[in-house]
Amino acid sequence: MGISFRIDADAGIIHSRFEGEITLDQIKEHSLRLRHEVAFHPGLKELAEVADIRAKLSAEEMLAFTAWLRMQVPFNAIAVVCGDDLSFGMARMFATMMSGSYQRVEAFRDRELALRWLDEPTPAD
Repeated sequence: MGISFRIDADAGIIHSRFEGEITLDQIKEHSLRLRHEVAFHPGLKELAEVADIRAKLSAEEMLAFTAWLRMQVPFNAIAVVCGDDLSFGMARMFATMMSGSYQRVEAFRDRELALRWLDEPTPAD
């Protein structure tokens, strides 16, 4: 339970998995831990899979997180794959709050669709 990840340097994708009860501090710690990995570099894409998550984040905390995230070394794109309505709603809120930033964020219910979206070229490519 918690947050785990692996970086596929060849594909340029971070595979993250969020399970169980997750706090804002854990999400920030995960984000910082990623950026300190040897294989990390700006422009990586993240596939964040959310499974049976019980996040306790208010809209204000989500807004504070997105403001904090905008100041970090950027990812190219983040695809959040959700298996339940609550997680999907939170991921949509996150995507909306990140709109207009340097990185694309989108919520999905299907992993294959999320991977295809991550493969789409962006203006920065």
